[in-house]
Amino acid sequence: MHSVRFIGMLLFGLLLALPAAAQESSTGQGKPNPLLEMLALVPDTAEVWDSAPITSYADYRVLEAARGISTPTKADFDNRTDTARLWLAASGGLFAGFPMQYFMQYLEGMEEAVGFGWFDVNRALSFGQPPAVGNVLAGDFDAASIAAAFTARDFTSSMTDDMTIWCGPAGCDEGQALNLRSRNPANPFGGALGREEPLAVLPGLVLNSADYSVLTAMIGTQQGEIPSLADNPLFQAAARALAARGTLRQAVFFSVASTGFGYTMPDPDGEQPTFEGFGTLPPYLLMVVADVVTEDQEKTYVGLVYGDRETAQAASEELVARFQVAQSARAQQPFLTLIEERGGTLGAPTMHDDLDAGAAVALLEINKPLPSNELQPDGGYAPSALLFGLLMQSIYARDLSIVGVDINAAP
Repeated sequence: MHSVRFIGMLLFGLLLALPAAAQESSTGQGKPNPLLEMLALVPDTAEVWDSAPITSYADYRVLEAARGISTPTKADFDNRTDTARLWLAASGGLFAGFPMQYFMQYLEGMEEAVGFGWFDVNRALSFGQPPAVGNVLAGDFDAASIAAAFTARDFTSSMTDDMTIWCGPAGCDEGQALNLRSRNPANPFGGALGREEPLAVLPGLVLNSADYSVLTAMIGTQQGEIPSLADNPLFQAAARALAARGTLRQAVFFSVASTGFGYTMPDPDGEQPTFEGFGTLPPYLLMVVADVVTEDQEKTYVGLVYGDRETAQAASEELVARFQVAQSARAQQPFLTLIEERGGTLGAPTMHDDLDAGAAVALLEINKPLPSNELQPDGGYAPSALLFGLLMQSIYARDLSIVGVDINAAP
């Protein structure tokens, strides 16, 4: 189903012939967009589009700012300070970015293993399918410290302009080789499997993949030799739609195929999918689930990207209508109840069109006040991004049929 991305390219410019009378419209030019800056390192290839998800992004400094806390240190965790406890509460809602299952090991030994610590990473993006996952880390990195750490592990380096490529002692192509005797979960680049994964170091960036062909594709994208997802009008429209609504904390992108909610409508005499109370949702070209913060709210979005504003407007209305009646098979409750139990309220249908990208985004918005930093009755702090987590868990459990579409109806 990766071919749907080319439909968006064919529709590029369609909105230029329409009046600028959209419900929401923004060119988004001239303003930094951290998400697009990271997407500029992701190759726009069929292999990337076939991944589930396509790509996953998180901003750790936004996570902290939303709770009004400073970036913690290892000493904060050693001493169990409020800063550390609040950071854990805030990060409990992370379902995007770099995997954190070895977070405590990162605190203990990551800097020694790779030359920088976890809290030197400001933003992270991952894409692709294991074992060929690509990672982009943006942050405050010291190239000399990275060089010392990898030299100590017998890695070798090569230079290309302002980029240093580091490869393990067995060579760049052996990054997927396992060596469980050398396991070091404190090393985020394959250490849990004893891998010696290659990486590229640029000013403010670290690029990594166990698959050297993925790393070289990222380098080619960075050098302008391969188109990136940031060049794609569908991703441009989605990124600017989210930026227009607040500060992005995390986002995950899917194709229809990668969500698992695309279905084929059978013959009229055959058994129909059971979506009681649902109308027709137009097939979308790209889906994003996002977590955006404002001064006093955390807003969760489901965004569906289309090639024209009329279709996006219809889709936004259908999305809201579906959420009002849909049931969670996993929780055996209406989704609206699950949202309200977590302090959320469903917003009105909204749509963002992007005349520069030539695409439009149907948006479902769920609003919730930012969690308090006061201790709860159980002695802990309230977690962040509860509603984003609800939607992500539902997607991975194949329980969000709200976004189900007939894939054969695609234009």
